[in-house]
Amino acid sequence: MNFKIRHLPGPIVIMYHSITATAPSDPFAVSRQAFSGQIGWLLDAGYDIVPLPTLVEGLKTSDPGVGMQAVITFDDGYLDFVEEALPVLEAFGVPATVFLVTGMLGEKARFNEHSPDARLMDEDDVLSIRSCGIGLGSHTHSHANLPTLDALALRRELDDSKEALIRFGETFLSLSYPWGKYSPREVFAAREAGYACALEVNPRTAAGSDLYGISRFGVTKDQDTKAFSRMIAPPLSDRLSRKARMLSGIRN
Repeated sequence: MNFKIRHLPGPIVIMYHSITATAPSDPFAVSRQAFSGQIGWLLDAGYDIVPLPTLVEGLKTSDPGVGMQAVITFDDGYLDFVEEALPVLEAFGVPATVFLVTGMLGEKARFNEHSPDARLMDEDDVLSIRSCGIGLGSHTHSHANLPTLDALALRRELDDSKEALIRFGETFLSLSYPWGKYSPREVFAAREAGYACALEVNPRTAAGSDLYGISRFGVTKDQDTKAFSRMIAPPLSDRLSRKARMLSGIRN
C-alpha cells in the first residue's frame, strides 16, 4: 500500500463516476477493490478527506490547513454508488459528494456512450444516501452540454437542478460541469443561480482554483493503487522528466 513519495500536493479533489466491475467497456467504471485501495492510499499518505464545503471554505479564506485536504466526488449518480461505493466510504469513515443528473433519476444513463444502460439512482436512493451524510450536488438537470445552450435553457438547467437539491434537503449548492465543458458565461450563470462553487475536470491540485473552476483528478478503470498514487503525487523522476519534455518543446 505504501509507495515512496517525495512530495504530496494539495488540496486535491478526486472525480469518480461508476464503481462496478461489470462494465468492461466503460473506461470510467472503477472496481470496488481499486476504489477501496485508492481511498486507503489517500489516508495512508496523510490526506485529510473532508466534505466539499470544508474545502471550499478553506479556499475562500486561504486557510493554510487546506494543503493536505482531499475531497471525493462522484459524477452522474449511478445506482452502483449505493451498492459498491457507499460501503467503502462508510468503512473508512470518509465523506463524499455525488453530483446528480436531477431530471433523470431512476433512468438509464443515456448520455454515457460506454454504458448507456447503466442505472441512475432514483429519489429513494438519493434520500437514503443523504441520510448517510453524503453531500448532493448538481450535474445539471439533463446532463446538458452547457456551452451549447441558449441563455434561457442554461438558466433552466441550473435552476431546475438546484430546486431538486433543495427538495432533497441539501443546503450547500455545488455544480459539476457535464464533460467539464464551461466558459465564463457558464461561470456567471452558476453564480447568478446561487451555486457556491463549480467543479471542472483538470488533473491538478485545487490550490489557487477559482471557486467556479475547481480542478479535479479523474480516475479511470486502468489505474491500480500505484498508478493512482503516481497521478496524484508523481515521483521526482516523473516530474523532472515532464519538465525536461516541456523545456525541449520550448527550445524546438
